[in-house]
Amino acid sequence: MTKRRLSQIIRELFQGTIGVSALCLSLSFAAAPAQAAGHSDGDLRVYMFGHSLMDNGTEPYSIHYWMNQLSRSDTTTFRFAGQYGFLLQHVESLPPVAQWGRPGSPSFWNSDTSSFAAANFNAVLITPSNFAQWQPPTVADANGSPVSLTLELIDWVNAQERDGVDIYIYENWPDMAGYVANESFPPSEDEFAAYNAYTLGAFSDWWAEYFTELSSARPDLNITSIPVGPTIAKLLTETTLLSEIPVTDLYIDNAPHGQPTIYFLASLITYAGLYDKMPPENFDVPALVHPIVKQNYKDIVRFVAAELDVQ
Repeated sequence: MTKRRLSQIIRELFQGTIGVSALCLSLSFAAAPAQAAGHSDGDLRVYMFGHSLMDNGTEPYSIHYWMNQLSRSDTTTFRFAGQYGFLLQHVESLPPVAQWGRPGSPSFWNSDTSSFAAANFNAVLITPSNFAQWQPPTVADANGSPVSLTLELIDWVNAQERDGVDIYIYENWPDMAGYVANESFPPSEDEFAAYNAYTLGAFSDWWAEYFTELSSARPDLNITSIPVGPTIAKLLTETTLLSEIPVTDLYIDNAPHGQPTIYFLASLITYAGLYDKMPPENFDVPALVHPIVKQNYKDIVRFVAAELDVQ
């Protein structure tokens, strides 16, 4: 069963067209992205409700920087704006602002002079925190649950964009502190293995439930989950494509914020998810990224494309 067929089954379930037996079948698989329209036409105007696992403060430490570089070597157009925060902060600060953007990756929207609706975004990328996964995404505190807060963002955005907007969930990677002795850094080989196993296990299960709840609540919207953290973990554990890279060349702390290489890998996965196509195979990987990635680049993007079921 392909990821797109699994996504179709899940969507049809929520619309009441197939039975419970198919639900049991679909839930026996790992989380998969919904079948959204994608932006393979090459025109992407995306707003990012993010935090430091999307943008850690400088150009090579952000996915939008690398998305810009990738689009320039492809037939796509990438325009973006975004802001920092966790879900509650994003909800409480509506309407959004254009907080991100630098010379190498400029924001195309100025929130001081133009409304969100006037920017005509056709995609929104949302990510929760990476330390909320210790309890189900439907469990609420006084401010709401990850699911309810995300639905507030989705509903607000959908009300602004009358022509429709696709919603993308950026599945990040988990907090590493609990997997290293005394919350130190870097992890030992065994600790890093346990961390990646968690990313592909209970952490990924949380995202599957989160996505299912969102899709169930808003079955008429295009909602896609992009498995960024799990795909990086698979590259690290199921292939040898990154095995020569020291963990300290991937992450800088136990949060874990990434080195430029991690944000580059995350951008490849995000690119495939947003554009519904393989990242450009002819991209000239710069020296800011670990040379092993440059050496194995074509195989990496082919692995990513296979994981996200795109061509």
